[in-house]
Amino acid sequence: MERPIVSDIVLGIILALLIHFYGEERFTMFKYNKESLIEICNQLISASLSSGGFVLAALAILASIKQGVKEYDEGEITNSGKEFFFNSKGYGQVLRIYFISCLVFVGLFLYFSLLSGSSSSMSERRLLYLVIIGTTMLVSAFVRCIYILWEVVKIR
Repeated sequence: MERPIVSDIVLGIILALLIHFYGEERFTMFKYNKESLIEICNQLISASLSSGGFVLAALAILASIKQGVKEYDEGEITNSGKEFFFNSKGYGQVLRIYFISCLVFVGLFLYFSLLSGSSSSMSERRLLYLVIIGTTMLVSAFVRCIYILWEVVKIR
């Protein structure tokens, strides 16, 4: 994925628009008020911090796996997929994705904190849409990190 942050924001906006146009009539089981949205926002602040901790732990896992891998020069041939991965550009790309995800989680921490603090001057609907967009970004960044970690761990 070339621009994951932009695609996460677009996905969040699409979900917010779907709920805006179709949600009120079809999703009557989701009742919300400003207090419940503020509470959700506070929970998402904690979730963004926890997700950032997950990313840092995943980076530590990758670093410990790399320590056990023999380094090769660029032209050498290796029989191990793990050795090939950790000596290729793919490892740098994974580190870049995790670094960006860590920045996203810090940004979402600030976003939800500001949203929670300024929620008194917002309408319920606007707050709902902003919570949906932020939640979509949080979930998709987290799923992306888990998927990448799983794929790296599966390499033999």
